[in-house]
Amino acid sequence: KVPVLGLVENMASFKDLLPNLQFFRKPSDGGDGDGGEEECTAEILTKIQTHLPELLQCTVGANVFPPSGGGPTAMAQQYNIPLLASLPLDPNLLKSCDEGLCFVDEFPNSSGVYAMNVIADKLLEFCPPDDEEELEEDIEPVI
Repeated sequence: KVPVLGLVENMASFKDLLPNLQFFRKPSDGGDGDGGEEECTAEILTKIQTHLPELLQCTVGANVFPPSGGGPTAMAQQYNIPLLASLPLDPNLLKSCDEGLCFVDEFPNSSGVYAMNVIADKLLEFCPPDDEEELEEDIEPVI
């Protein structure tokens, strides 16, 4: 048997800087939501730059997958396990995995770093290494 140490809510939300988003306009005929929208990102970002440039420094967010029922909190309670953290969708996490980079080192200001650190800290509380110095020496990079 392997004990369950906790639950991590994956893809909990999406956060990114406003300039990293794409903007779309519905077709002039109103469209029927079939994806025929016109991409207008450059136009929108130019208007924002002209009229409200401070918005370009803002992080925006969306709850892409709203929980049904009680969500991960209810699930953790149902199974009597801790909810370790809610990990947001983070493009930098994917990028670091694809490139074999350490996410928290390469993207320290990324939206998912805090949650990753919380998860790591809680797992270390549950399973502390016998000798931290020995553990670090034994780790070899995987290439």
